[in-house]
This record gives sequence, C-alpha cells and structure tokens, in this order.
Amino acid sequence: CAAAALAGCGMLHVKEQQAQFDAWCRIGGQVSGEAHADAPHVVVLVRQQQVADHFVRDGPGAWQVAASAGTYTVAAFQALNRDLKLQPDEPFVRLPEFTCKPGERRTDLALRIPAGGRSQFIDTFDIATLQARSWLSSPTE
Repeated sequence: CAAAALAGCGMLHVKEQQAQFDAWCRIGGQVSGEAHADAPHVVVLVRQQQVADHFVRDGPGAWQVAASAGTYTVAAFQALNRDLKLQPDEPFVRLPEFTCKPGERRTDLALRIPAGGRSQFIDTFDIATLQARSWLSSPTE
C-alpha cells in the first residue's frame, strides 16, 4: 500500500516536470554561411544582452535550443580558425528581437551568415568561456 502511494507521488513529480518542460520555448532553425562551409557555425541565443544558450555545429545545418519565455535575439558566426571565438573579421549575422511565449515553438529561423557580415564587437568574444543556459533556471521568469 505504501509502495502504491510512493508511486503516485512519483507520478505527480513527473507531471509537474512535464508541465515545466512544456512551458519552455523551443527556438531553432537552419544555419548556413555564404563561404567557409567547413568552419564551425556558432548560434547564440541572447536575452537582455547576455548569452542565454548557444549551439555549435561543425558546418551548416539544423540547430535548436530551449529557453524560458521572453524576448530574445539570435546571432550566428563562423569560427574560421575553429577556436569558437568571434573575432571582428569573422562572418556574423544577427536577427531582430522577437518574443517567445510559454510553450511556443519558433523552429523556422533561417540564419544565413553573409561572407561580409561583421559584428559590432571590437574585442574577441569567446563563447567557450561563457556559462550558458543561465536563463533556463525557471520557465516562469
């Protein structure tokens, strides 16, 4: 009898976890570059000018991240020297801001990195040193 009660409690936690998971916003699409298809393609999800998450591909293709509801922008660059650091001379693109609601799926974003696209960063931006997913702590934020 006690085992059945524990199983019921466990199922309650699973339902709560599933509800939290369902509240995440799914953001994704395709990333490609006009040149250097063999260079790593780095997609960065940005919220309030901080990295919320990132996705690294060996080349062009599909990407996806999950985040709490909020207002985001997505940027991408090609790490030409394969160091996962955005240098001022590397191809870059940034999409306009958008709002993602709880449970929404925005998985049709097309990131085409132009060969001549450049970021406004003056210094090197090292994605490898970031603690990503800082905005994933609570789906209600």
